[in-house]
Amino acid sequence: MHALFVASAVGGTVLLVVFLLHGVERRGQEGAGRFRGPPVHLASVARVALSFAAVVLGVLGVLSLSRGVSVVAAVVGSVGLALLLGLGLGLLVWRWALRAHGEELARGDESLQGLPARVTRLVDGRGGEVEYRDGGSMRRAAARSVDGSAHPVGTEVVIDHAEGDVVYVEAWSRVEERL
Repeated sequence: MHALFVASAVGGTVLLVVFLLHGVERRGQEGAGRFRGPPVHLASVARVALSFAAVVLGVLGVLSLSRGVSVVAAVVGSVGLALLLGLGLGLLVWRWALRAHGEELARGDESLQGLPARVTRLVDGRGGEVEYRDGGSMRRAAARSVDGSAHPVGTEVVIDHAEGDVVYVEAWSRVEERL
């Protein structure tokens, strides 16, 4: 039984390190741009929480058995506490990531200003969608026209600014005229 608990602690530690290095934030996926959907994969948070729970299970199991606790009590107590602590860690990561995402959306993102984009769904004063390259990956964002003019699909535009989850764009030809 000691070997099982030790394997759980070691395996959980390895998995935890891999998952934490890999991250829980969405990056570079189609439709998962900075302004689209939740920034965190629930499955990734669950992997981190479960690997943490495996570490806790292993450590508590070994400590319980070395103190002379019965195998059944060691397993039940370790599993219960590991699940509670894993769930708690998962909730903390989830809340932290969502709060950070909300703060990012609230202040807008000046790093997008001036980026070239291509219209993927008709953009006018009411809405639309653009695709742009940010940090080496293609992103999509809800978009509106700065001046209310229509920009058909395929038009080259420039991101003027972002407000919340919407980027405001202007036709590249108008920007060129000013240069």
